[in-house]
Amino acid sequence: MLNIIGIGLRGTGSITFDEFDALRTSDLVYIDQYTSIGQPGLVKKISSMLDREVIPLNREDLENGSILKPAMDKTVSLIVIGDPLMATTHNEIRFEALNRGIKVRLFENASIINTAVGKAGLMIYKVAPPVSLPKVNEKFFPMSVIDKIKRNLEIGLHTPLLIDLDGAENIPLHDAIESLMEMQNRRGYKGLIDEVCILSRISFKDERIIFGKIDDVMHENAASPYMIIILASLDDNERRFLSAFSRSSMKE
Repeated sequence: MLNIIGIGLRGTGSITFDEFDALRTSDLVYIDQYTSIGQPGLVKKISSMLDREVIPLNREDLENGSILKPAMDKTVSLIVIGDPLMATTHNEIRFEALNRGIKVRLFENASIINTAVGKAGLMIYKVAPPVSLPKVNEKFFPMSVIDKIKRNLEIGLHTPLLIDLDGAENIPLHDAIESLMEMQNRRGYKGLIDEVCILSRISFKDERIIFGKIDDVMHENAASPYMIIILASLDDNERRFLSAFSRSSMKE
């Protein structure tokens, strides 16, 4: 049996009673350390809470299906930060497990996408599917990122931008915004992106929400994990909520 357990955004603070029971009674417990960033010391905290070893998995571990073999005759749990089914990686694991006749049990939890949109005060029906911003270089500079943002803005939808990792942390905010601006210039979309919302360390004690013009926020400090929402035209309520819930760089 395989449990895929989402533990939300607050580390051990958002593990449910059902999840704790499933983890406590598992033969093996793994944690995904590839698709998202957890709080410092999270593995140690969960290990201490369960009084057992929690085994970290990297990208290769997750993609080669190594956790499925023991799940054939043991109860195996995979801990996922956030919600367990937001990343394709976990549905691939689920799919392969079912193909092998392994029973899969899912434990849903809060994801960064719905939590960030709600905390910013945006209307969920005005939010497009997320777009990923990878670490770029001259040989790898995917213009599809800015094309998707442009399409969303043209139909009035905000774009959640998921920021790739550089080592164990997100790409620095300044670098991420510079990449976006360069994409705009190369496509001839200069001035396409106007206002943005930056959400840093959501549900951590040092959570920050920043709202402002893209030129004004690019030198802000956004600690990992963070994400950017590229804003389309805001309605009156969204602007009122976002202004109240954020620390606007325009006011400082």
